[in-house]
Amino acid sequence: MIHFHNILIESLKNFVDLHSKDIWYHGSDQDDLESLQSGYPPYEGGIGGGVYLAGDIEHAKIYGKYIYEVRIDLKEEEIFYLTPDSDNVLFIDELSDGHSILTGERIEPFIMIIKNQWHGVTNNIDDYNEAIQKEYSNKDITFIDLEGIGAEVREAGYKAVFFDGFRGGASGPQDELLVFDANDIKIIGMQ
Repeated sequence: MIHFHNILIESLKNFVDLHSKDIWYHGSDQDDLESLQSGYPPYEGGIGGGVYLAGDIEHAKIYGKYIYEVRIDLKEEEIFYLTPDSDNVLFIDELSDGHSILTGERIEPFIMIIKNQWHGVTNNIDDYNEAIQKEYSNKDITFIDLEGIGAEVREAGYKAVFFDGFRGGASGPQDELLVFDANDIKIIGMQ
């Protein structure tokens, strides 16, 4: 009886571990990956180089029909959380009325603050840069495009950036986790 009880406890523990919050999904068109490689996405709208993961299987399917279940080896403080309601994001009211810094998808210009460094994420569109400089004339602001987010976050010492809630008008899940070093990710299965 004790032996069966220990097996049951270990099975339950593995089930809980497998379905805990550190499980992410990676969509790929390759069905035989043993590990993931860092790189830059081939599409416009990426936030930098690394490995892109989704928190939802349906979102991962956008990027490939083969869905890899992965575990990340990161501490919470190693991840920079970039969401509209976080303290490190500011929007300019006069710019947030349907303006977009990405063609074909609505992403409003915003300010990202990393360790007291201010970055205007505007894709270097002059009108947005001028409006932000006018609103925050007392701040030293560097202007970057979407792809520059990952580089700035990495330079600040983080190992990943969680990006969620910016893609206006998109239906379905929008969250993505960009992990800079593929060695921080382990494939644990396929869906």
